[in-house]
Amino acid sequence: MTENTADGEHKPGELSTVLTVVAVGIALAVAFVASYTLALDRPPPNRIPTALVGDATADAGVAQELRSRMRGALRYQSYPTAGEAQRAIERQRVYAALVVEPGRSRLLVASAAGNTLAQVLRNAALQLNEQGGRELLVTDVRPLPDTDRSGLAAFYVMIAATLLGFLTALQLRINVGRVPLRTWLAILAGLSVVGGIALAVTVGPILGALPAPLPALWGTLAAQIAVTGLFSTLMVILIGRWAVVPTWLIFIAIGNAASGGAVATALLPQPYRTISVIHPNGSVIALLQTTSYFPEAVGVRPALVEAAWLVGLLGLVLLSARLVRDGPRWKSSS
Repeated sequence: MTENTADGEHKPGELSTVLTVVAVGIALAVAFVASYTLALDRPPPNRIPTALVGDATADAGVAQELRSRMRGALRYQSYPTAGEAQRAIERQRVYAALVVEPGRSRLLVASAAGNTLAQVLRNAALQLNEQGGRELLVTDVRPLPDTDRSGLAAFYVMIAATLLGFLTALQLRINVGRVPLRTWLAILAGLSVVGGIALAVTVGPILGALPAPLPALWGTLAAQIAVTGLFSTLMVILIGRWAVVPTWLIFIAIGNAASGGAVATALLPQPYRTISVIHPNGSVIALLQTTSYFPEAVGVRPALVEAAWLVGLLGLVLLSARLVRDGPRWKSSS
């Protein structure tokens, strides 16, 4: 016998559902704040590869003094000339270079490799000059453009691609409902291609915030949209209406904090520093930064990481759609 409820009255179990949703929302918010605070708000310098040209004991021990100001974080690597040290920065083998010269040493930094790290090094050099009575000149060998003085454009557009992928997939599931899996994957592919070019054109030619070639921006952002869209699709298949929970935790609370976009990877504490290397968010930041400012340093690792996530998630979606019998199911494509 069905229980009738008057207008304005709560159905049985409705209150518990409301409380559950509110509790999950609060938990996600707490996870977000905690993760960002631990990773970004108090980043300790940690094992920063730094080129060293000259005698470390010369110029009143400027090399050791600078390392002390950086709390022992600088890991010096010897280079024979200042030119080779600068090329090491341009190839992203080191983050900075200290050229020790009698009475007038130089510190080479690269804001484009991490504005936060470059600023930390500048501050350490300033303290050294004020308290040591020496002249340590700071030169930015890869400065940021005026259109992205904070160096956060890559971080912002990565977040936009991430949100576009998984929020659109979840909204489509809510508003469109069940469609053939092939159709669903075609929609995600179209979203990735069109969304990727829209974001790439905005952050590139229109705003001029990232000087990378447009095809590189397009491909990188389209891949990120596809990855997050596929991940949320997989979660919908496996856990249904709570799909947003693991997606938010992995890509927003943890992934964004560990990406190296807001704070240079060298300043991230563990385990965020390691996560950055294997997470798609970190790979996107690495690709955007290198193609924009360090074309000499463009490597295959970030692209391989992004490709592995893309292929792996596609395979898991196809497999899960066939195997899962309970919970959300897709219509047959026939």
